Amino acid sequence: MNFRFFSRIFLFIFILCLCSGCRATKNEKLRAKQGVIDLSVINLKNSEPVCLDGEWEFYWKQLLTPQDFKGGRPSITPAYMALPAAWNSTVIDGLKLGGAGYATFCLLILPGKGKQDLILRLGELNSAYRLWVNGNLLVENGLVGTNAIQEIPAQSVKLPRLHLEGQPVQLLLQVSNFHHRAGGVIAPLRLGISDTLEVEQFKQWALALLCVGSLIVMGCYHVGLYWIRRGDRAPLYFGVYSLLWAASSLTSGTTDWAINLFVSDYPTRFVNRVDLICFVMTLPVGYSFFRTLYPGCFPHYFQQITTVVALIFTGVGLLFSSMTFTSMLPVLYLFSVFLIVYCLYLLFCAMRAKMEAAGLILSGFLVMGAAGINDMLCDLQIIRSIYMIHVGMFVFIFFQAIALSIRFSRAFHAVEHLSNELSDKNLVLEEEMSERIRLESEREEARAEAIRASQLAALGELAAGVAHEINTPVNTIINSADLLLEDDDRASLEHDVEVIKKQGRRIAAIVKNLLFFSRLPSKDMIPFCVADMLQGTLDMIGARLRKEHVCLKIVLPPDLPNVLVRPQQIEQIFLNFITNAVHAVAERYDDTADCKLIEIRALATVVNKRPFVRITFRDNGAGIPAHLLACVKNSFVTTKQSGTGLGLSICQQIIDEHGGSMRLESKVGEYTEVQIELPSIIPAGVSQS
Repeated sequence: MNFRFFSRIFLFIFILCLCSGCRATKNEKLRAKQGVIDLSVINLKNSEPVCLDGEWEFYWKQLLTPQDFKGGRPSITPAYMALPAAWNSTVIDGLKLGGAGYATFCLLILPGKGKQDLILRLGELNSAYRLWVNGNLLVENGLVGTNAIQEIPAQSVKLPRLHLEGQPVQLLLQVSNFHHRAGGVIAPLRLGISDTLEVEQFKQWALALLCVGSLIVMGCYHVGLYWIRRGDRAPLYFGVYSLLWAASSLTSGTTDWAINLFVSDYPTRFVNRVDLICFVMTLPVGYSFFRTLYPGCFPHYFQQITTVVALIFTGVGLLFSSMTFTSMLPVLYLFSVFLIVYCLYLLFCAMRAKMEAAGLILSGFLVMGAAGINDMLCDLQIIRSIYMIHVGMFVFIFFQAIALSIRFSRAFHAVEHLSNELSDKNLVLEEEMSERIRLESEREEARAEAIRASQLAALGELAAGVAHEINTPVNTIINSADLLLEDDDRASLEHDVEVIKKQGRRIAAIVKNLLFFSRLPSKDMIPFCVADMLQGTLDMIGARLRKEHVCLKIVLPPDLPNVLVRPQQIEQIFLNFITNAVHAVAERYDDTADCKLIEIRALATVVNKRPFVRITFRDNGAGIPAHLLACVKNSFVTTKQSGTGLGLSICQQIIDEHGGSMRLESKVGEYTEVQIELPSIIPAGVSQS
């Protein structure tokens, strides 16, 4: 498909619009002349409805009644005006008429012989009218007045019945217009049998309601699609676009004011504004819909132009009278025609670029654009046609629905294809996850083994000190036992027994602490006293401290809260820190020096509104070089010649598992300080704040 193909379709639809309308006016014998139309040459019962076109008597600025025609024509000389037409620009007594005003039209019908029951169809007569037939008031629409205040406009299609007896029939029509730019009878008055005209009118309303109902359904459907999937705004714009056209069609002459089928009493001025403002708002909403579909083809600046134009006309419609607003419609129609042609060109460019569903949307909008141009030309009385916008919108929606189905079908196909790919990838991912879980389990086991190995290494380092620690009380027990065998003094016997008991308890405590330390740690954390854990560590390393002549200074507050820990792991940390401190002071001072000092302090603190206990280990040893201080907590980094470099790394892991923190500070030749923080239990009666 190419541009020539679409241009031919557009030309065909446009010519079809020009050829539509009331065909009876082509017969010159059935046109009114000098206020008289002769219908005696046809049989209305067997023919198509007749349009009462031609020259009607025209009385400007006169609201004549049947009383004024008694005894013949009134004293006022009539002018003649060819209907249907607006009286705008008609020249009376050298004056050019405007849209506002009032007048009386008169037509004499010469029917054929015999009785005939007919229907007269009255459509677009702006803005109020009153019709008499042979002096009897037949129908009234709105309230005819001589100014805008007196007049009450109304818009509807009337189908009053006429009973002809074969005698001439006088139609006397009063019309006033102060609310529309075009005044007078702008649509043909049609006369025919009831079966033909009523059925035809009901078909028109049925078609109009079908199209309006389709617009409402599709509008709500697309708005619902946007509600479900808000990432795509195209359904929202198209849904609002359809609902605006539905409201405009329902309240306008394009559907013969189908709103009258549902509501009989409503403010006409309000409905007119709804019709016109909805039509105005379709311009920016429709362009936004196209731009959302094809942002690369529809420029953003023109969207801003359409929005500004729509806001200007909406403001005029809300703030000014209906006469002012409708007088500006030719300008709006001109902009709308330009917008339609411009959008057709851009859609054609999108189709040439092979964008998704651009050909279908172009085809539908081509039909709707032709129908819209037809209706605007018809409303301006440039052509004689019928309103077709609701049919055009129905076709556009049909093509849009097909395009939407294609988009969804491709989307579902893509999702299905992606789902199959994801299924295959999921199998691979499951295998990778199983492998990762296995590797993570192995890493966890290796880490636990590293901690256990570090604990066993500490036990090995303690072995010599523990042996010496136990050897002293054992020798004391043996010597006391020998004295018991030699000494008969009861006082001396009691003293030796007490010494044996005391040294035995000391051995039991050392062995108990050693067994407690060597056990596998529990997985559960329990509240534990910092002083007890520290004492248990010192019981195991006390001999080492005495051997190295290390002075130990401990400062623990009596009200220090318990910490939530695994005690064996924390004792391992304490043992590591104290052992490192012993190595540091031994490296700086000789074996007999008495200035070796290790200081241990603890205090309660709050970090990020949570209670902690801060424990500080400080020694006056050799210190850690600056280039090693930042990485000494990493694995396999050590300052000892025979160290493994796992101690502080293991300590860091244990503290992290407890939710605590560790900081290290040192200065070569002066000191090293290790500070840890462990979560604590809030004592009863103490506020966390």
